[in-house]
Amino acid sequence: MRTLIIGDSIIKYLGDLIITKLSLCDVELKSFPGIKIEGPEKKLSSFDIGSFDYILVHVGTNNSSELLSSIVSKFNRLLDTIRNLNPKIKLLISGLVPRGPNRFSYGFVFAAYGTFLSSLNIKIEVINAELEQLADLQGLYFFF
Repeated sequence: MRTLIIGDSIIKYLGDLIITKLSLCDVELKSFPGIKIEGPEKKLSSFDIGSFDYILVHVGTNNSSELLSSIVSKFNRLLDTIRNLNPKIKLLISGLVPRGPNRFSYGFVFAAYGTFLSSLNIKIEVINAELEQLADLQGLYFFF
C-alpha cells in the first residue's frame, strides 16, 4: 500500500522516522514550509495521486488566523480535489498542533506572547473540533 503524506513544515521531520520505523512501507513525504490549506490543491496535480492508497494531509496551521468558516470551506475544497484525482484513496486528516511558548522570550514580550498563544491554542482546539466533525460526516479518518 502506498501512502502520501503532504503538509506544512510540521511534518518535515517525519522523514527520518519513516526511514527508520516504516522502512517496509511505501511512504512518500512532501513537506512545504508555510503552505496553507489551499496549497496542496495546486501541488497535487504534479503527483501521481492515482498510485496512492492513502493520503495523510497536515495543513491549516498557517490558516489559523482566518475565520473558521473559511478554514472549513478550504478543507472541503481540498478534500474534493483529492477525491476527484483518486476516488478510491483513503483520506486521513491530521489535526493542528497547539503552539508552545517561545523559550527565548523575556519579560513583557513573554507576557504578551503568552496571551497570544493562549488565544491561538483555544482557536486551534475549535478548528480541530470542526475538522473532526468534518471527517466524521465524510467518513474520513481524523487524528490528533
